[in-house]
Amino acid sequence: TYDNFQYTKDDWGAGLYWDKHYVMIGQCNSVLNTADANNFNDERSMINRAEARFFRAYTYFDLVRTFGDVPIIDFIITKPTDNEVAKSPADMVWSFIDEDLAFAEQYLPISWEPKY
Repeated sequence: TYDNFQYTKDDWGAGLYWDKHYVMIGQCNSVLNTADANNFNDERSMINRAEARFFRAYTYFDLVRTFGDVPIIDFIITKPTDNEVAKSPADMVWSFIDEDLAFAEQYLPISWEPKY
């Protein structure tokens, strides 16, 4: 099982798991980059930023729990060599997760009104 680190490096499931998680991270980074580039700082935009950082943290949580050391990518990849990033130690990944969650906690509402 993945929780016990019982997989091989060429396991297609592990590769797919890795790839899809980094796709999600890329989508979160895209939201954050767009907000930064356009200086979106109104209340709704800050909630959107917080949602992106929450989901990025959740995705890194899955990755670090499964693989240990993983690359931290907090930018937009524009060319193939951009993703040639060394793995960060797990402690650094946990700190990165904590930063994203602290931001999310600051800007996400406690609850939302249901929309039907």
